[in-house]
Amino acid sequence: MIQTDDDERPQLVHYQEYIEKPSLLIRFATRLGLTKEDKPMMGAVGKAYAFVSGNYRQGDQVILLVHSYFDRHMDAAEMLAKHLHDGTRPSYLLRVQSKNVGEAPERIPIHGVVAHVHGKTISIFEWNDKLKSRFPPGIQHIVCWGYECEFQSCATKCDADGSTISREICVSGHDDPYGLWEYCTKHVIYYNKYMIPQWDYHKPVWTHKLDSSSSNTQGGFPLEATKPSG
Repeated sequence: MIQTDDDERPQLVHYQEYIEKPSLLIRFATRLGLTKEDKPMMGAVGKAYAFVSGNYRQGDQVILLVHSYFDRHMDAAEMLAKHLHDGTRPSYLLRVQSKNVGEAPERIPIHGVVAHVHGKTISIFEWNDKLKSRFPPGIQHIVCWGYECEFQSCATKCDADGSTISREICVSGHDDPYGLWEYCTKHVIYYNKYMIPQWDYHKPVWTHKLDSSSSNTQGGFPLEATKPSG
């Protein structure tokens, strides 16, 4: 977002309600190849696209926040990201007028994708890699978090071609998931600074620098990193 003279970061938000499934008749017709329309999905993606492209200004940071519990929301976010990355618009949106000076840009960069993930079938690392594979390259931040018995988050920073620059992991048994969520997303979502836990002022108990081969670790840290001394 654009920074104001008062050092504030205005943050415009588009909220998408639950995306209904098409009727049984439409789903049956889709399976038969008679139609490809999914009006609830098309409507959700179209509204989000119109909001982003209509309000976007050069230098703004576009963040997609989605809950993976709703598969259709994840699908909608993926479709929206593809339109923004490719410079295309949903077919039934003939023209989007920007609220700012000039026309809406054809391609709009996505600064980050943030997802609340559910389930223990895969690790938080695998969730993060799965998100990265579903969305187009060029997204700088991929963040996911979940709260199953304990809080876990994984934040990956990428370069322009999608290569990983860094990865930050947070694991906590703390009973304040909202504070933890705000902490792990503070670099992509703007909060009142008094809402964010001030953990950065404490020295870490232990650190471990991962080499390039560590990116292939299956769902966890290398062995020597799982047993910090002290």
